[in-house]
Amino acid sequence: MNQSGIYSSLDGLKLDPDRFHTTIHSKKYTDLDNFYSLIARRLHFPSYFGKNLDALEECLMDLDWIKEKQLVIEFREANKLLLEESDEKKDALWDIFIKAAGFWYDKELELIVVKMIH
Repeated sequence: MNQSGIYSSLDGLKLDPDRFHTTIHSKKYTDLDNFYSLIARRLHFPSYFGKNLDALEECLMDLDWIKEKQLVIEFREANKLLLEESDEKKDALWDIFIKAAGFWYDKELELIVVKMIH
């Protein structure tokens, strides 16, 4: 069963011991420029990553460089992510993660995004 989706905690998820897992301490990333640099490093985005929302969506829909069967992106204090950005940009970012998780739902890779408030 594919668990791709957006979750509020890791509780109840069956995590593969060989998963690709990254934790993002959201309060450190108050603007999109810093966030793009972080996510590109953490997820090993290709050098052509354009550091914008469209490029983020494109890379999250590709991920062919991830060899593990499960990719877990854990956002700690997700409500503090992008505090310097408009609500529209924050919503657009989360919409991309929701869309990407839906895209991977019926594929071999599981994209699990955990949006923790604490």
